[in-house]
Amino acid sequence: MRSSPDQKRALAMRVIVLFALAASLADAQTPTALWNFAGTAGERLGNSVDGGHDVDGDGRPDVIVGSSNSSVGGPTFGTARVLSGSTGAVIWILHGPATGSGFGTRVAMLGDLDLDGRADFAVSAPGDATGGAGAGSVRAYSGMTGSLLFTVLGSPGLGYGSQLAAVGDVDLDGVPDFVVAASTSTAVPGRVELVSGATQALIVPAFVGTAGQRLGTQLAGRGDANGDGVRDFLVAAAIGTSGGPSVYVRSGSDGSLLTTHALGSLDTLHSIAFVGDVNQDGRDDYAISTAAGSALSQIRSGANGSLLASWTPIGAEIFATAGDVNGDCIQDLVTLELTGLLNATVNLIARSGTSGAVLAQLTGVTLNAAVSPTKGYSIAGVGDADGDGHPDVVVASREDSPFVGTNVGFARLYDLGFTGAPPRVTRSGIACLGSAGNRIRAYLTGCPRLSQSVGFAARNALASTPVVMNLGMPAAIPLTALGMTGCTAYATTDGFNIFTSSDGAGVANIGPFIVPNVPAIIGLAMAFQTVAVDSLANPAGLVASDRIEFRFGD
Repeated sequence: MRSSPDQKRALAMRVIVLFALAASLADAQTPTALWNFAGTAGERLGNSVDGGHDVDGDGRPDVIVGSSNSSVGGPTFGTARVLSGSTGAVIWILHGPATGSGFGTRVAMLGDLDLDGRADFAVSAPGDATGGAGAGSVRAYSGMTGSLLFTVLGSPGLGYGSQLAAVGDVDLDGVPDFVVAASTSTAVPGRVELVSGATQALIVPAFVGTAGQRLGTQLAGRGDANGDGVRDFLVAAAIGTSGGPSVYVRSGSDGSLLTTHALGSLDTLHSIAFVGDVNQDGRDDYAISTAAGSALSQIRSGANGSLLASWTPIGAEIFATAGDVNGDCIQDLVTLELTGLLNATVNLIARSGTSGAVLAQLTGVTLNAAVSPTKGYSIAGVGDADGDGHPDVVVASREDSPFVGTNVGFARLYDLGFTGAPPRVTRSGIACLGSAGNRIRAYLTGCPRLSQSVGFAARNALASTPVVMNLGMPAAIPLTALGMTGCTAYATTDGFNIFTSSDGAGVANIGPFIVPNVPAIIGLAMAFQTVAVDSLANPAGLVASDRIEFRFGD
C-alpha cells in the first residue's frame, strides 16, 4: 500500500525528532551556577520567580523571587526581592500588607510601566484582605525607585492573584499589560482577567469558569499564537470539558478563544509555556507537561493545537521559555525534571523548542522539593545576565536545600554552558493600523549564521498590494507627522530596499539569501521592516510593520 504525502511527512517528522533526541544525549552542555541567594530561617523563599528585564539599568536582565511565607517584614507578611542578574545582590525588597496576605505567591517582570526607562514588576497577594476577607491583590512597583505604582484589588473571597503572568503590550498603548487569575479553591469556578498596565482597567471582559472548573490554575504569556502581531496568552483549568485539565489559547487582541487542548480525566497538568514558531507557519507554538501514570511533555501548534513534538521525561516537568539557547533562532525551554517525590533530586534541562531534544542538563540537583512538583520549586528564563551572549536560567526551591538550611529556600542562577557568538533574532515595535483593522507583521526565516540562508517575509498586508522590504540599522523614528498615523520607522533606509507585492493572502516573501562567510559581520545588528500601500489607512496611504532585529552569529 502506498503512503500518502501527509503520512510521509508525519513519518519524516518523527524520524527527525527521534534522531535529534538521540544525538542530543551525546552533545548536551553542562550548566554551571553563577550565584546563589538564600532566604532566612523558616522563610521558604522561592515559591515563584521571573526575569528577563533590566531593573537597575546596568544593561543586564534581573530576577524577581517571591516568598509568600516570609516574616522578614512582619509575621508571614510575605516578601518579594528583586535581585541583580549580574551579581545576585538585592536591588529591592518589598513586604506584604499584613499577616497571611500571601504576598509573593506569584511575581512577574512586566517591563516599563511608567515609561522612565527601567523595567517595573508586579507581586500578587491572594490572601490580602485590603479589599475584604480573602479578596487578594496585585501590586506593581517601580524598578527605578522601588515605590508602589498601583494596586489592583479583588473582591471578598476571590483570592485574586493566585496566578500572575506578564503578557507584553497587548492593547498597543506602549505600556506592558498582565494577566491575573483567582483560582484558590477546588470549589470555585475560577476567574481570569487581562489587565491594562497603564490604567488597570480590564482590556477584555473577565473569563469566568464553571462551578468547580478552577479556571486559571496556570497562566503563561509572551507568545503570538494567531500571528496578528499582538501577544496572546495561555490559561489552564483543572477541569475542562473532557473531565480532565484543559489548556486554552486566548487572543490578546480581543480575548477570543483560539484553540483548546483537553486532557483526559486521569491526567495531571504540570506546566505550560510558549515556545517560538516551531513549524515556521508564522505563529508561536506552546508546550505542555502532563502525567497520567507516566510523564509526557509535548509541543503543540499555536494555530490549531496539533502535536508537533513530544518526549517522555523521567518524571514530571515544569518549564519556562528560555530564549534561544542553541542559536537556531527558535525559542527553547528550560525545565526542571522531577526524579522522585519527597526529598527528590531534579534534573535541570534546557530543551530544544523544536523537538524537545536535550541541549544542556545538570542531573541530580538536590532541591528537596515537596511532593507536588509544581509547588516545591520554580524556574524562569532570565536572558543574558552574565553578558556572554547566551541566555541564563534562574531556579528556586522553597524547601530544604543543601545550599542553605531548613525551610530557608533559595534562588540560583545558572549559565547553560554554551560558548561562541550565537545569532539572535528578536521582535519589537508596534505595527500601525491598516484600513482593514490589520497590522503587518515582519518575519525572518532561517537563521543569520555565516554561510547559512535567510529569508524575509511580511504577513497581514492587504491582498495584492505593493510592499517595500527594508533592511537597515535599528531606529525608532515616528512617522505620524508625515501622514503615516501611528507608524514608526524601526529600520534606517540606507541599507537594502526591495520592492515586491503581497499575494492574495496578504503575504510577501523575498529570498532566501546566503549570509556571507565574513567573520567581521559576527555581532552586527540589523533591522528588518516592511512598508505597504494601504490608501485608506491614513493620509499618506502607507502602513509599516513591526520590526525584526537580528544579530549575525558564527
